Amino acid sequence: MEIVKIKSLHLVNFKGICELDINFDSQYTIVQGRNGTGKTTVFDAFTWLLFGKDSKNRTDFQIKTLDADGNPIPRLPHEVSAILEVNGNEITLRRVYKEKWVKKRGEIEEQFNGHGEEYYFNDVPCARKEYNAKVNEICNEDVFKYITNPAYFLSENAMKQRALLIEMAGGIDNTDVAAGNKDFEALIAQVDNKTIDEYKKEISAKKSHLKSEIEGLPERIDERNRDIEKYTLDESGNEIDWIEVEEKLKTKSSELKSLEDMMYNKSRAVTEASKHRLKLISQLDVAKNSRGQLKFAIQHRLLSEGSNIKYRQEECLRVKEECQARINEARSRLSEFTQKLERLSEERKQLVAKWREIKSRELVFSADEFTCPICGRKLEWDEVVAKQDEMIANFNSRKADELKKNVELGKAVKQEMENVQEYIDKCNAIIEQQNGLISQKDAEITELTKHKQPSLETECANDAEYQRLTAEIDSLTEQLEKMPTESEIDSTMQEQKRTLTLEIEKLTNIFARKDIILRNEERIEELEQSMKTLNVELAKLEGVEYIVKEFSKARIRKIEDKVNQMFKIVKFKMFANQVNGAEVETCEAMINGVPYNRGLNNAHQVLAGLDIINAICNFKGIYAPIMIDNAESINILPEMTSQVVALKVTDDKVLNVVTETA
Repeated sequence: MEIVKIKSLHLVNFKGICELDINFDSQYTIVQGRNGTGKTTVFDAFTWLLFGKDSKNRTDFQIKTLDADGNPIPRLPHEVSAILEVNGNEITLRRVYKEKWVKKRGEIEEQFNGHGEEYYFNDVPCARKEYNAKVNEICNEDVFKYITNPAYFLSENAMKQRALLIEMAGGIDNTDVAAGNKDFEALIAQVDNKTIDEYKKEISAKKSHLKSEIEGLPERIDERNRDIEKYTLDESGNEIDWIEVEEKLKTKSSELKSLEDMMYNKSRAVTEASKHRLKLISQLDVAKNSRGQLKFAIQHRLLSEGSNIKYRQEECLRVKEECQARINEARSRLSEFTQKLERLSEERKQLVAKWREIKSRELVFSADEFTCPICGRKLEWDEVVAKQDEMIANFNSRKADELKKNVELGKAVKQEMENVQEYIDKCNAIIEQQNGLISQKDAEITELTKHKQPSLETECANDAEYQRLTAEIDSLTEQLEKMPTESEIDSTMQEQKRTLTLEIEKLTNIFARKDIILRNEERIEELEQSMKTLNVELAKLEGVEYIVKEFSKARIRKIEDKVNQMFKIVKFKMFANQVNGAEVETCEAMINGVPYNRGLNNAHQVLAGLDIINAICNFKGIYAPIMIDNAESINILPEMTSQVVALKVTDDKVLNVVTETA
């Protein structure tokens, strides 16, 4: 068990209090005064000293002292220090909040540069992280809030309150809840490794899935029935006579077979003629192919004789184009190299001028160079000579380096000029050579244009074999034009066949509906059976769900009983009933059945908070000073192990501290 007590608290310029010293009784201290005298400021100072926050858990609050216009008074240090007793050992804490003022270089006045904090533990300065760690060793911040402020626990949300209470109660074993109830015991065995809440969600999910499936089945059955109704009616809306449809289908199929037999007998003659026609077509193709090959051979011969001339002409033109392209490229590069040579020549001139300028430089001494730069005295003659020698050596060295670099650059430029001139000479040679080739090809083209070539039509007309094949093709074409075709088959019979085929197709489609209806009826039977099975499964799940709800109610009673055993005056309602009968988790503190936030007066709210603090302190094994705001509403405090600081509203015009027995 750890007991933390506050022995004294010292404030300097904190939230409007210029300076205040409070010595606390080891068990009960009253800090009293009118509203605005600083009672809550004492509470804020204590929490800020420990955790850097006010009593409402805010880090961003006004620490500074304000003037009459509400503006912070500059350059005031703000400080809180305290002496704590932890298990009989004294610990001194101090936290300082102050402004940073910096005088920048070249400025007369200091400038404000933000705020900073200083931390002292047992009067030893330390870093913020170290300070926080040491304070945390005394008491964890979250635990401290619960055990020092009666209103803090009940200001948390219900789930946080509930979690801490169940942790304090130690939880509830499901086997204890189920003991003696066969349904509950079977439920625990069935839950396996899941929690009851997880199992409840699992059942709810399965129910939702089953209900979704069941809800969809009637619509699917109705859809199948609508399909059956649709397929049993003809285009006029009358019910189909399946026997009549089947008889019509047989009759029309027989008529079609008879018609096809008649068409076969009548078309056999056309079939023989078609065979002869195919033979003539084949002979015609052979003749046309032979004539085409002969024509190609004649054309090839003519081309062989005349194309050589044309090819040579085209070759000459191609060579001329290539020559001209090379000339254009050479001229383009010649222009570039010429410009580059001019640029290099100018650069070389500048280097020569620079070399002459460097060469002409001389070292001139000034009188100031032989005077001591520190004391201003004239140097001795030997010092002057030494310095002159040094300056001459440095001057000559730099001059030699610059001349060397200039000469190296000049050589490089000269070499590059020679390279560029070589490229210019090559370009001129290329232009001259290509112009010579162009003149040569122009002479060849002039000579080739003197030759003439006979036409293909004239050569074909003079070839005997070509003329024979042409006559054979004309004869075969004439025979084919006189042959009968398949289009001469009786058009009436073809139309009858098309009509019968369409009627048979229509009747077949109608008769096929019978199979669709049978399949729909089978599917409806399957869906109805599935609905029965799913309803049975749903009923089983609802039965299990009922047992889970009853188990949860029993568990609720045990949890509430175990939690409420830890308190003397407060009772907690851990579950709430909804309008639909469902129970939801909650956490609501009550005294004599009156909820904390719905009807409980201020005095009872404080008493409830103190009762809760006692329970938490007993569970955590640590006791710290309790700050009770608005303590004037309480006549008698419950027995408390923790040190109590009561903040009371009285008629005192200034803050007054009273130490007395609670």
